[in-house]
Amino acid sequence: MTAQPDILYGADDLTHLEGLDAVRKRPGMYIGSTDSRGVGHLVNEILDNATDEGVGGHATNVAVWLHADGSVQVDDDGRGIPTDINAKSGLNGVELVLTRLHAGGKFGGSGYKTSGGLHGVGASAVNALSLRFDVTVKRDGKVHEISFQRGVPGSFDGPGPTARFTPATGLRVLRRMKRGEAGGTSVRYWYDARYFETGAKLDVDAVRAKLRNTAFLVPGVAYTLRDDTAPEPVTETFHYPHGLTDMVEFLTPAGDKPVSGILMVTGEGKYKENAADANGVMQSNVERVAQVEIAFRWGTGYERTVESFTNTIRNVHGGTHRKGFERALVRSLGGVRNSTMSVRPCG
Repeated sequence: MTAQPDILYGADDLTHLEGLDAVRKRPGMYIGSTDSRGVGHLVNEILDNATDEGVGGHATNVAVWLHADGSVQVDDDGRGIPTDINAKSGLNGVELVLTRLHAGGKFGGSGYKTSGGLHGVGASAVNALSLRFDVTVKRDGKVHEISFQRGVPGSFDGPGPTARFTPATGLRVLRRMKRGEAGGTSVRYWYDARYFETGAKLDVDAVRAKLRNTAFLVPGVAYTLRDDTAPEPVTETFHYPHGLTDMVEFLTPAGDKPVSGILMVTGEGKYKENAADANGVMQSNVERVAQVEIAFRWGTGYERTVESFTNTIRNVHGGTHRKGFERALVRSLGGVRNSTMSVRPCG
């Protein structure tokens, strides 16, 4: 029996979502969930972009400001989002990365050596889910600004997300930068609650933990959290110049006396994979370099604490890098036990 075509299903039944509409249609696909974790993920995406500047050695300070009106602001003193015109799209760099999915400096390799977050998706997804999204960029001797309403560029005639909005493309130049004034990017957004579950809210403790962990991983950057949502506004700074060594000290449970010094293991290896080049053409056996840094020590306690990160992003469930380390550690200890060499405690 030959199957008959369904005359009720045709090309007009197919849907093509333009621009950021896909994010608003299925926000959970882009930010993981629409509960409180999703609200927190919005902060992480903007914060990870600022951290990428620090990892690359372009920023030394990153600040997160939780405003009393529910908005979130992230500032960095990095290079600033490019403000010139992208030849391919005809858009300035700020509008390109904030209104187009899969646009940014994390693909070709010239912008960032390593980076975290959703490559080319994170900031534009936050923009799409925000009632208001303000950006200020200090770059090339000028202070630029632009605002967005649910992803549409333009300007507001007053403070807050309820001010009258006028759509308009292009950056506005506020002023010339002062002599000695640091460059960088400032983002402030008011997320749109309609895209999230009832009761979803930002977990300040999770933001604090994120900043602390990132400060351990990027010792050259000082992270500041200003919380104006608390009954009494508080400001905290996280800066750990000794990096992972400081993290091991912090993670050591109270009463767990160390029986060794902190051991540092670093390594680098090469691997190959299929990947697209800067022009989007797939290439076979593209050589990549992976770098690993591990800090650990033994204590008198019976419980173990293990934290894993990839490109500053915490791996809640571990990963192949953690499994590889644990297997290598067991093999190494087994080799020491069966050898005739003597081992002395470190530190």
